[in-house]
Amino acid sequence: MDEQFNVNLQSRLTGKRRRMADEGICKSKRDKLNQLDGIADDKKLIEGYTAFIKEMAIKYGE
Repeated sequence: MDEQFNVNLQSRLTGKRRRMADEGICKSKRDKLNQLDGIADDKKLIEGYTAFIKEMAIKYGE
């Protein structure tokens, strides 16, 4: 995903965690975030992720 869409998901996730910390959300909730939460914030990434999953399903016959 990072290379295909030229997006750094790890930095997006770090930014999301920092924003949550500024809002006062507890650390345990921030620690439970994963890269899908970073993808869910951007419509372009959602579409790209869906296309990527479709490609993998076709490729591996799922």
